[in-house]
Amino acid sequence: MNKYLAIDWGEKRLGLAVGNDEPKLAMPLTTVTSWQDLLKIIKEEEPDIIILGNPLSMSGEESISKKFINFKNKLSESTNKEIILVDERLSSISADKLRGRKFKLGRDEIAAMVILESYLNTI
Repeated sequence: MNKYLAIDWGEKRLGLAVGNDEPKLAMPLTTVTSWQDLLKIIKEEEPDIIILGNPLSMSGEESISKKFINFKNKLSESTNKEIILVDERLSSISADKLRGRKFKLGRDEIAAMVILESYLNTI
């Protein structure tokens, strides 16, 4: 069984969710705004694999910014964890639909949960 930490990357905030592949379950965790807070949560949660939302354009082409690439590289170097990129298109829209109905949490951590659920459904 693998434990996952999913990240909905944004330039100002990072939405986080956790989950397992057996059972295939994802739950929103929190939103962080600093690198130190992210590393603290990674240390606390001890994920086997990190799922990182890949910002693609609606046409499916990569629209990855330099900031995202720098974040991904720094994350890889700092954690020594496997990082899997997952298409995050429409995750925020899905999060908005779930907010208020099922979850009284912020958009970013729910978007991270949607990204993780998307990945878990492929394995």
